[in-house]
Amino acid sequence: MKKIILCSLFTVVVFLLRATGQESKSYKFPKQMLDQFSIVGKIEGRDTGRIILGYMDSDGKYVHDTTFLKNGNFSFKGKINQPTLAGVVGNITSDLMDDPNRTIFFLEPGKLQLKLQEGGFSKLEMSGSKTQDDFSNLQKSYAGYLDRFNKINDSATIISQKADLYKDSASLQFKRDSIWKERTKMTKAISSVERHFLSTNKTSYLTPFLMERYVGTNGISVDSATKIFANLSPTVRHSDLGFAIKQLIYSKKLANVGDIAPGFEAIDINGKTISLAEFKGKKFVLLDFWYAGCPPCRKLSPSLKKIYTEFKYSGLEIIGMAYESNSRWRAAIAEDGTEAWRHLMLSSIKKAKKDLPVDLSYNLSAYPTLVLISKEGVIIHRSTGNVGEEGLEVYRKLLSK
Repeated sequence: MKKIILCSLFTVVVFLLRATGQESKSYKFPKQMLDQFSIVGKIEGRDTGRIILGYMDSDGKYVHDTTFLKNGNFSFKGKINQPTLAGVVGNITSDLMDDPNRTIFFLEPGKLQLKLQEGGFSKLEMSGSKTQDDFSNLQKSYAGYLDRFNKINDSATIISQKADLYKDSASLQFKRDSIWKERTKMTKAISSVERHFLSTNKTSYLTPFLMERYVGTNGISVDSATKIFANLSPTVRHSDLGFAIKQLIYSKKLANVGDIAPGFEAIDINGKTISLAEFKGKKFVLLDFWYAGCPPCRKLSPSLKKIYTEFKYSGLEIIGMAYESNSRWRAAIAEDGTEAWRHLMLSSIKKAKKDLPVDLSYNLSAYPTLVLISKEGVIIHRSTGNVGEEGLEVYRKLLSK
């Protein structure tokens, strides 16, 4: 569950709604007063080297702030206008979100203290951020479920690999089914705790952050999300985060199966212009929304390569839609061997339907997400997560028609 949370919270939402509640034709946030934050921190187990803080500023630009340790101590300063999800990176050995020297936390205006452990950043200790306190307390409230989930998840991966290898083994198939049922049970228990938090914490900025992950999924309908939003305190509701959730709720009505796929134009990895319109009437298009630091995204690559090999000559085009920085993006494509199809970064895409960013116009809630578009330009299937062999069959059937 921890990995799922990290990948989901990494999803960035940008948009604007007018105070009247009508959708604006701009997705830029209204300007709000900036306040300074300062972080005084220490890493136990390392005295020297660099540490990087990353967060989104009030203009929607990603800030990378680097400083160097002195006897394990470090400090950062900056300006934000509300609680903001941030990431801190030390001596990492991979670009994956679950690297032991990478973690996320919530910045807030004011004086913050941060304590990290080399090789265990996820066990951070922080003071001065109420939103981080809310997040930590929430995780403690389902710690038992989370521990059980992680143990099950490790076993599920091993059993699933063996079951795939020995398909005739009834005992392995039974073990796999049983362990996945238990895994699903733990997931539902954790989701239940988080949904309760959403309905009972009207003044916490963590509420809109969690809503971003649950709106339209995990048992929270658009109608229920609308009611939760309406009950938020005016301070939270009228913040940038509040604007974001209101627009997100609106976006859930877009890009569903049966809808016309929102058009876009962009520059691909080879510097060539690419548009969705150029494939209409010619090819099926499979959009793969991903990023290099998302483990489930990278695990999906072998399945995508199988699909592409089977159907590229009968009219399939895959387009990798990456939320990514250029160097990490290119390296991940080379490592996964997915150069055969076209790739682009979301930052190179021109605005799509209703002048929304593409992640909103495509109703994107988590990575990875696959969207299959027919030759007529209609969305015929969507899926989130590593589809695996069973998921591949759905695509095979749709592409074989």
